[in-house]
Amino acid sequence: MVISGSLGAVEIPESDGAYGAGAVHPLEAMFPRLRTMDGIDQSAWMPDAEPVFVHPDLRAAPNGGANGVDPLHIRLARVVTRNESTEADGMRFVEPGVGRTFLVDGIAIADEPQRHDFSCSGVGLTCYARGGFADVGRDLDGMVSLKRALHRKRTARRLEAIGCRAPTVVAIYQLPARMVRMLDGTVSPAVVMVRAFRSIARVKQLDPIAGFFHGARSGAIVASALVETVARRATRLASPIEAMHHLATAVTRSYAAADDLARLLALIEPLPAPACPVRQLRLDAIRAYAPQLLRLIAVREGVAAAGSGFRRAMASHAAWFCRALGAQLRRMRDARFLHDYHHEGVRRHAAGWLYTLVENNVTLACEFADLETGLFVDDDISALCDALQLTPEDVSLLRRSYDAHHRTDLEMARRIAECVVAIGKLCDALTRDTGEACLDEFTRGYLSSSYAEGAHSCPS
Repeated sequence: MVISGSLGAVEIPESDGAYGAGAVHPLEAMFPRLRTMDGIDQSAWMPDAEPVFVHPDLRAAPNGGANGVDPLHIRLARVVTRNESTEADGMRFVEPGVGRTFLVDGIAIADEPQRHDFSCSGVGLTCYARGGFADVGRDLDGMVSLKRALHRKRTARRLEAIGCRAPTVVAIYQLPARMVRMLDGTVSPAVVMVRAFRSIARVKQLDPIAGFFHGARSGAIVASALVETVARRATRLASPIEAMHHLATAVTRSYAAADDLARLLALIEPLPAPACPVRQLRLDAIRAYAPQLLRLIAVREGVAAAGSGFRRAMASHAAWFCRALGAQLRRMRDARFLHDYHHEGVRRHAAGWLYTLVENNVTLACEFADLETGLFVDDDISALCDALQLTPEDVSLLRRSYDAHHRTDLEMARRIAECVVAIGKLCDALTRDTGEACLDEFTRGYLSSSYAEGAHSCPS
């Protein structure tokens, strides 16, 4: 289905029945796509990649084309290539606007059926990143360092142990002769990091357009399509200059902005008046797309029956999501965990830093998807400095000011809950009163002692 029947550059799947219909990956047909960029990259197997870690219960379907080769290695130790390949298993699907990660199918963790989606990060620049991408804080190279991969692995395991949700790092493969320059000037080997998610879909992806703005090329395509649609619909458009102003507004206010969804939903400072026609198109797109994606997640998580209607599934998911998110923030506070070390006074803090606890880094299954900047502040100082390239003074400051910094995490998490609730209202699944009740669940989850006592209070 094309958004509103007229935004010809972007296509949205028509129903959640599309799950599993993708030619390359089961989720391929669930995500929107550009007519001129299908999100498929060719990958090349790296036979010399060294396994640093492989989960002992990770399984892969046999690969008939490589006798005697570990099927996990041949499926996972891969990077993006621009060369033509005849490999039957070489094509990989990339979520809209993702810069260094593709999805992989055909693997599973024994006895963990709730881990549905698997991704490989550090595979090089994807089709969305080639040609320019959002600022990620260091040179854009599409790689993941061994130091940060091991940090994510440890952090995710510890968060899960205290009852939080995080994607499990199930494999790390070191790539031959590739190094990543860290922010402190040191180097670390480049790796492919494989993670297992309950759901790969992020809260921000309820807006089918937002992710495309992360890439320069895809963002320009979508921005142009939005503005052209507005221009066609406008009956009193003053001049082509006004149309170009809409385009400039769409790009400058939406391009890769971490708070784009919150602004779009008017939860924080809204988009400026000239962007209102573009905003309405994007809200229409959310209304068309979000219900089907949320119903899939609600059924996966067991908070809605398979036959539930869209509105009932969305309402059930919103209440569950808010409660689970609040409960996890309480557990993080008790363990003195921070999602992001970039706070005022820390050496690498800079004005305008995009705080990482945002809608693009929490999945619809209420997982904390990106733990690159997360830390337990009371860990050994030398270990934290080595893993995150902090100074002892940075760690001491984060310890002293933990309560204030945790309040930032709490405020950002509540905004994510507010986005889910606002989309429920937009899609007529929640009323003002039921939406407020969902946000009360966030507070109840955070304050209730029952959520802080054990690892099983939040649905697993």
